[in-house]
Amino acid sequence: MATLTRSESPTGLLSEVADRIGRIEEPDRQRNISAAAEILGGLRFDKNLIRQLLREEIMKESVIYQDILQKGEKIGEQRGEQRGEQRGLQTGLNRGKQQGEAEIIIILITHRFGDISEEIEAKIQSLSISQLNELAIAQLNFTSLEDLINWLSESEN
Repeated sequence: MATLTRSESPTGLLSEVADRIGRIEEPDRQRNISAAAEILGGLRFDKNLIRQLLREEIMKESVIYQDILQKGEKIGEQRGEQRGEQRGLQTGLNRGKQQGEAEIIIILITHRFGDISEEIEAKIQSLSISQLNELAIAQLNFTSLEDLINWLSESEN
């Protein structure tokens, strides 16, 4: 392959390399040399030219190719796991924040107006963080539990 970079006709020489690889009788050796030629050829040539001249199905059976593929899959899995963990952590933090805000509002309202029904409590717990923030401010002006019920009805619309 090193001579390909210095050749006056590297495409012709790559074609000759492909022909010689095709004449190798030992299948394992042919696959490994084909994979090596494709990998090294990729440093100098367009991938479409390489795939045109070298038989891809032979190269894919190579232990070298399989090793590279496994390493790539492992890196991809690790990246996917990291992204999933980050998303899961963020989702968990947001959910915890939402639950905490809902719980504080329920405590404040219960302290002010007495026990509330499970239905009202469930409605409060189902509100988004921004809705809970609005309710936290609005409840300061409530004079009765009826004000809360009206506010919750309006927020559903």
